[in-house]
Amino acid sequence: MLKQLWVTGILVAFSVFGIKVGMGLGSLIYNRTTQGKKKFFLFFGTSLIYFILFCTLYFCITRFNLLNYLDRIMSMIQYGMLLHLAVALGLLFWGTGLLLQNPAEKKNRLPGSVLLLILPCPVCATVILLNLTLA
Repeated sequence: MLKQLWVTGILVAFSVFGIKVGMGLGSLIYNRTTQGKKKFFLFFGTSLIYFILFCTLYFCITRFNLLNYLDRIMSMIQYGMLLHLAVALGLLFWGTGLLLQNPAEKKNRLPGSVLLLILPCPVCATVILLNLTLA
């Protein structure tokens, strides 16, 4: 039972990353005004950012015994779930609003606001780091 809950937690943590990034990339890549080269660089750049993030997490897990610092980590992130919930709900509403905009409004706005949606969430990265550390 505990193993199933742990696997479910890991899947939920990765799913949050996927949904958040998918909403941001989808609004840029499926936008007709975005050029083909720009779409490729956005996709490649996002993939590179997440590849570097997960390589860094792997490096931290394999080089350091984070279980020795678990008490310190837990005291720092005791309010992490509330922060994560607030950030996740805000990003969900923001991403939905971006996808539901009129095409005329998209032409007047810079896609920089969408880039914030694509960037890794530090709380999500910490959750994945702790999940993989406990594995």
